[in-house]
Amino acid sequence: MKQMIKVFLAVTVLLCIQCKGESNKRVHEQASDEIAVKKMSENFIQITGYIHNRDHSPNTTELQIEIPHLSGGKDSTIISPIREDETFYFEFELNQPQDISMKPYLPSWDLVPGDSLHLELDFKNLMDVRLWVYPKKSGASFFMHRTNAPAQ
Repeated sequence: MKQMIKVFLAVTVLLCIQCKGESNKRVHEQASDEIAVKKMSENFIQITGYIHNRDHSPNTTELQIEIPHLSGGKDSTIISPIREDETFYFEFELNQPQDISMKPYLPSWDLVPGDSLHLELDFKNLMDVRLWVYPKKSGASFFMHRTNAPAQ
C-alpha cells in the first residue's frame, strides 16, 4: 500500500511539473507572438520627449501632433499628456512617408514609417527645439537643434 502511495505521489508530481512547463511555454509563445506582430509592422512611429522650463506654461497639460489626410479628408490629431516628470510619448502608424506638425514647436517634419524621434522642448523659448532622429529605414541617426534665442 505504501508503495502505491509513493508511486501515485511521484506520478502526480511529474504531471504537475509537466503541466507547469506547458503553461510557461504557452505564455512564452504568446509573448513572442505579440513581439513578432509588432516587429512585423515596421510602420510604427515612436516620439519621446522632455520639456524644459515647464513652469513657464504650467497650464499646458498635453501636446498634439497633426497628421494631414493625404487625399484631402479630415486630418488626424494624436494627443499625448505631459507627465509629471515633464516627459511625453507618442506612438502611431504611418503607411508611407508623410509630413506631420507639432505646432508651434515643430511646424513641419517629414517622417518615414519606422522612424523614432526624441524631442526636447523649452517652454521658456518655444523656438528652442532639440531633435534626435533614429530612422529605421536608413539607419543613419542625427541630431538637429533649432533656436531663435536672443543673442547675449
